[in-house]
Amino acid sequence: INEEKPYSSPLPPPYLYYSLMYVRKLRRKIIKKKRIFACCFVFARRFPEIIRVLQLFHLLLKNGLVIAQDELWVL
Repeated sequence: INEEKPYSSPLPPPYLYYSLMYVRKLRRKIIKKKRIFACCFVFARRFPEIIRVLQLFHLLLKNGLVIAQDELWVL
């Protein structure tokens, strides 16, 4: 009995190809980001407090809350 496959073709389905292309593009972006992240990491080892404040500020921005900077330094 010949079983019907949902996608019978030697090539992978097109969405798979597009996702692969997308992943490749993302990888390039990630490599660029990794360089920046490495710089940030060196920076963070020297100034952990500053980074903590920046992270906090970033979270607040994400939530749409911006607290006055002097209050942020207290946090």
